[in-house]
Amino acid sequence: MEIDDLLMQCYIDDGYTEEEAKKTIAIDQRRSNYFINKHKVGSAQDLISLLATFNLQFDDLMRFSPYFAESVKGFHLSEFIERNGVISDRSLKNILRYLELPSTDIDLKKIITDGFLSGDPPKLSRRSELLSIYLDKLMGLGETTTQVVDYVHDSLSILPAMSRVPLFHDDLIYGPIKRASGIKAVRRDSIAVGTCSDLEKFHDATLFDNFSDYFGRRVLIYCQDQLIGSLKMKLAPSMLALSNVKAEDGTYPLVLGGTYALQKSVVYAVSEKFESRVKRINLDGLIVRPLRFAGQKSAGDKINGLEQVREWQERLAEYSIQHS
Repeated sequence: MEIDDLLMQCYIDDGYTEEEAKKTIAIDQRRSNYFINKHKVGSAQDLISLLATFNLQFDDLMRFSPYFAESVKGFHLSEFIERNGVISDRSLKNILRYLELPSTDIDLKKIITDGFLSGDPPKLSRRSELLSIYLDKLMGLGETTTQVVDYVHDSLSILPAMSRVPLFHDDLIYGPIKRASGIKAVRRDSIAVGTCSDLEKFHDATLFDNFSDYFGRRVLIYCQDQLIGSLKMKLAPSMLALSNVKAEDGTYPLVLGGTYALQKSVVYAVSEKFESRVKRINLDGLIVRPLRFAGQKSAGDKINGLEQVREWQERLAEYSIQHS
């Protein structure tokens, strides 16, 4: 299979449309070729020299590694990772995205264990989120897999992981479980959604606070006539799940009390409906990007325990019954 076809599959697996994937691959290919030609890169040693002089950032090397592997003599990604030592969260994303490519010749177990499971105790962060959303690619690492599962669970970053692998965490499931086809969870945000404390503040105001100016500024989302969530129309339009939805493979694309980013096209369509005073919309299918549970604190801060998450779930379960 050609490198472009392999890359296409990597991007589509992450949630890109075919058109978006083609555009991204074409841009990266042009940028990598421009860099190779501008700096007269003929060998891996040339890249090592450019890294040393800061003409090439390691994160950019990771992004362009599939193209360097094709064009640069003697390029081995493992050698560059070993030389660099420290891997950023941005580089980890590209390592995991490109994991199936022949050019990603790395010791993944060592990278994950030494670089991302050691040091600070688990907390909700970009690191724990990445390990969670790519957990399906980390399932064959033996004891390291167990450590990753424990890490993302202890950090309460488990929501994205629940959409990737069939984990059994009864402590995070509350209420009835629905079966709904057409709902798919992906790794990529197509629209920026924040996860700070305003997320809870405005979901609470739009759903529950009758005295708030924002009460009712939401659209209830149904999929195939089943109520699944509430999209707040204040600040960044995230969706709060009002149902547990379990897929046939045992994963949970939606978990009651979880928050999710939706596709741009859906958000824009719902926004237009909202401006026309429509307060509910029924869809045939939906693509979501898991964020975090309502009741957690923002990324980079220490998490709350499960008690606050359960309080949200209990309120939302009652709300869902009233509006189903």
